[in-house]
Amino acid sequence: MDFFTRILKTGKLDYENLEEVENKIKELKCSINKFKKINRNIIKKISKMENRISIKDENIEIRKLYISCLDKLQK
Repeated sequence: MDFFTRILKTGKLDYENLEEVENKIKELKCSINKFKKINRNIIKKISKMENRISIKDENIEIRKLYISCLDKLQK
């Protein structure tokens, strides 16, 4: 029975094997830090994508305005 299963079944933390508890806490901290790093990278990528989309939207608006001006000049 692994560490977490034992805790879930007994509802108690096994204080007899403190070394295992410490190791599991370290593993959890590492996992949390990895998740935070991945999350930060995802947020950065989303931000870059949003910036690109806004630039594309602005370019589309500029093109529409340019075409509109050309149409008015031709009339």
